[in-house]
Amino acid sequence: MRKEKKEIIEEIGTSKKRWKTLYREQIRMGTCYCYLCGKPIEKEKDFNLDHRQPLSRGGRNDPTNWMPTHKSCNSDKGSLTYEEWVLYQELLKKKYGHVK
Repeated sequence: MRKEKKEIIEEIGTSKKRWKTLYREQIRMGTCYCYLCGKPIEKEKDFNLDHRQPLSRGGRNDPTNWMPTHKSCNSDKGSLTYEEWVLYQELLKKKYGHVK
């Protein structure tokens, strides 16, 4: 049975270091996926913890707002919200027929 993020937060707390450790373990097991592109994060060096709602846009710095991403996807997203990033990707796909 899959645990909800809220249950996991209750178990491991809100330490960013603990969350990074959790996601790194998932990477080693092959079960960590980038929430932006949906592809697996295969190497720890490619991993980044993104703020779904950027801090600069009022997002919280806690586990409810942290999501695993590829460093390159996080860099592409910049200070966009997740919803804005999805729309941006759709526009790129319409204009160029693909996204990177």
